[in-house]
Amino acid sequence: MKVTMNERHRLRTTLLALAAGVYLALPAGAATPALTVVPKVAEFSPVLGQHAGFIVESPRAGKLTLEILDRDGYLVRTLAKGTKVRKGRTEFRWDGKLDSGEMVPDEAYSTRAVLESERKRMEWFPANRELEMLEAVHGTWDPASGTLTYTLPKAARVHAQIGYLREDPETKKRDGPVLKTLVNRQPRVAGKTVEVWNGFDEGNTVYLGSSPDLSMSVMATALPAGAVITSGNRRMTILEWAKRRTGPSRITWKAAHIHHHSGLTAEQDLSPPLKLEVENGTWKEAGKLWEVNGDAVNLVAKPSGETAGAFCAQPGTLHVFRGVMRMKEEPAPSGCEAKVMVPLGSGIELIAVDWSSAYGPTAPGVVRVRKAGTK
Repeated sequence: MKVTMNERHRLRTTLLALAAGVYLALPAGAATPALTVVPKVAEFSPVLGQHAGFIVESPRAGKLTLEILDRDGYLVRTLAKGTKVRKGRTEFRWDGKLDSGEMVPDEAYSTRAVLESERKRMEWFPANRELEMLEAVHGTWDPASGTLTYTLPKAARVHAQIGYLREDPETKKRDGPVLKTLVNRQPRVAGKTVEVWNGFDEGNTVYLGSSPDLSMSVMATALPAGAVITSGNRRMTILEWAKRRTGPSRITWKAAHIHHHSGLTAEQDLSPPLKLEVENGTWKEAGKLWEVNGDAVNLVAKPSGETAGAFCAQPGTLHVFRGVMRMKEEPAPSGCEAKVMVPLGSGIELIAVDWSSAYGPTAPGVVRVRKAGTK
């Protein structure tokens, strides 16, 4: 079979994109491939002087604009602006810095490319759509090494939470509280990932690692095709950058119904810690617990940290547990403070409150308590 030069070009472009995990979107009836951008690395560290290369495959000659965007679609760097390119491959490099010369915070960054020619205008912008929610990822906890291991089928934004889960002997349903956010919607490359955990809860006072009810949930959203992850910058976080960035987001897609973190900005997406204040108890440092006066513990639950305000603005639900037993479930208040009363049994008990947003984030809080005068 005779293969034309045009067919060879299309085959080379397709193989290059598929090798990087990129699916090409061909316009109906198109004889040539679409404009594509393929990174040469999945992750790099600008603080070590590393760079990321990007291969742009142009189906025709024209003027190219190539932009690096943050997780919310805001411009961080322009690599090309109206640059004349020929048909075929053109390579660009990014040093992981803003236009100002500062290093970007550790995050995932996507690309947007626009090719303008006399014939038509073409755009590559895979972040401007709903991203794929991956199937549940199973994790393995090794208490000896203090590590959680899981495997991602593709590069993704990960939300890993740890808690207790037990099956009800009558209903056969499994239920229990979230007690720790281990990975807070952070990007990870495809393949095997190892996270370090010291075995303690969100407040770092209750050890969870030895419980037979220990359970782990790893949920992930695929990153846009062609995204790269930066690492190593300890001077600026994505939230600090979000306060400084200016101009509009390039992303115009809007979720019809927000669920599972879809369509959330960085500030809305991250789960805050939940601070639990005991109103009728005394802290006992020796036992790392609260000694409570009365037959019930009175708690004040307050989301805290940089994302608390954006989190509290989302519709949510309070889930209250005594051990693994669900005690109550009620709508979260409109403000950033909730009062909770939980009846106590005998002995030392674990009281957990999960303030969950209808959009995906969950703020977990836990305290150890016992009635005064009991052991």
